[in-house]
Amino acid sequence: TLAIIFGIAVGLLLARFRILDVAVTVYITFLYSIPSVALVPLIVLWAGYETTAKIIILFLFAFFPMVINTYQGVKAVDHKLLEVGRAFRCSERQLWGNIILPASLPFIVTGIRLAVGRGMIGMVLADLYTAISGIGYLIVRTAGVLEVDRMFVPIVTLGLLGVTLTAILRYIEKRVAPWTAAGQED
Repeated sequence: TLAIIFGIAVGLLLARFRILDVAVTVYITFLYSIPSVALVPLIVLWAGYETTAKIIILFLFAFFPMVINTYQGVKAVDHKLLEVGRAFRCSERQLWGNIILPASLPFIVTGIRLAVGRGMIGMVLADLYTAISGIGYLIVRTAGVLEVDRMFVPIVTLGLLGVTLTAILRYIEKRVAPWTAAGQED
C-alpha cells in the first residue's frame, strides 16, 4: 500500500513539475534498471532477517511500476482536453480533478496491477532470502526435505492469491473508472 501511495505521489509530482522530472527521472531510471532481485541480498544484509527487510523489498518491487505508470498516464493526457479546460478558464485544481486524473486513471490502475504482481514476487523473494516465515519459507522448507508434493501448496496458493487480487482490482477499476476497458466488460 505504501508503495502504491508513494508511487502515485512521485509519478504525479514528476509529471507536474518539470524541474523535478529533469532532476529525479535519471535516478529512478537508474534504480529501475537494476534488477530488483540483485538488491535483495544487500537489503537483507543491511536490514536483517526481520520484517523491515521484507517491507523494504516489497516496497522496492512495487514502487517503480506505480511511478512509471502514473507518470506516463499524466503525460499521455490529450493536450486538446487541457486546451478546452483552459479555454473554459479551469483552475489548475479543476484541470487535475476533472481532466488529468480521470484521463490518467487507467494507467494508474494498470500500475496498481503491476505493483501487486511485482509485490507478490518481492514477498516470495524476501521469504526465500530470510527463510524465517511466509510462503517463500514454506517453499524452501519443503524443497529442503524433498517434499515436492507439499511444495505445490504454497505455489498454488500464490497463483490463487494472484487471481483473486486481479479480480478485486478489476472490480475496483469498474467502480472507479467505468470508462476504461475493464469498466466496460460485462
